[in-house]
Amino acid sequence: MGWHARALLTGLCLLVALAGCSVFSEAPSDEAPTWREDAPTLPAYPEEANLLEIDVGRPGDPYRYRIDTASLSLARDGVTRYTIVLASGDGARNVRYEGIRCQANVARSYAYGTSARILRPIPTEEWALIRQDGPYAYRYHLARGYLCTVRSLPFDRPTALRRLEMRVPPGFSGAEGYQ
Repeated sequence: MGWHARALLTGLCLLVALAGCSVFSEAPSDEAPTWREDAPTLPAYPEEANLLEIDVGRPGDPYRYRIDTASLSLARDGVTRYTIVLASGDGARNVRYEGIRCQANVARSYAYGTSARILRPIPTEEWALIRQDGPYAYRYHLARGYLCTVRSLPFDRPTALRRLEMRVPPGFSGAEGYQ
């Protein structure tokens, strides 16, 4: 038998030997396991005493941004949830209960505040990419400066609270992000 035949026979034997190996079985997926969101529980309407004003790095912004520290939580599903109060110079208020998924760089609203001081669920809002511009740009600054690590992991509640209390976290300078 010539060397070509021996090489072909060796190759065939190798294929037969490998046939039972995992190389030819169903390969594991490169996709992350399917993420499932925990059903959020709406917090109480925010009390003035629990509102902490934060800097979202937007000079000239007509709104003041305040986080309800009593509602801040990090759930088992990895979502950091909080109530934010946006107040304009003329006294108008917008109250929203929201969540940020640091690892996916997305956010959504769960509820809005009413004049009767209750939170009403928003059942149809989907997760949306966190953007640096537009009406929800404050989410970008919340995520980058206060709630998420540089590696896109959520800070635990005590760390996030400390960062919020500092108003402008170390190494964060508005739109430039971490330095």
